[in-house]
Amino acid sequence: GLIYLLVVYRHAGSRRIFSISPKGIKIVVTKEPICEADWSKFDSIEVEKLAGRSNSTDYRFYFTKHGVVYREIRIKGSIDFSGLNCRAIVSQMQHYAEKMNKQFIGGKRRRNK
Repeated sequence: GLIYLLVVYRHAGSRRIFSISPKGIKIVVTKEPICEADWSKFDSIEVEKLAGRSNSTDYRFYFTKHGVVYREIRIKGSIDFSGLNCRAIVSQMQHYAEKMNKQFIGGKRRRNK
């Protein structure tokens, strides 16, 4: 069953989903392929904060195994999820990564080029 679920409808009803289950993490946002990362296939989560549009913060998540990227996804702050929801996603991801004995590496803010 699910451990954590966040569903947000924005802009004409398009649905965004962030979920954590015993199997893994799933992130669904528009204009990006569905990101599913099984706990058994990665050993760390790296988060990179990027300066987004209009003072928003975008996040890029890298799911890695032995330093090799297994999955990655970018979440656009204020477009895919609100700033508050983005911070909740990072917090929940960190919390459950620790519970699942995965390394969580919080990123530094970088400017988009």
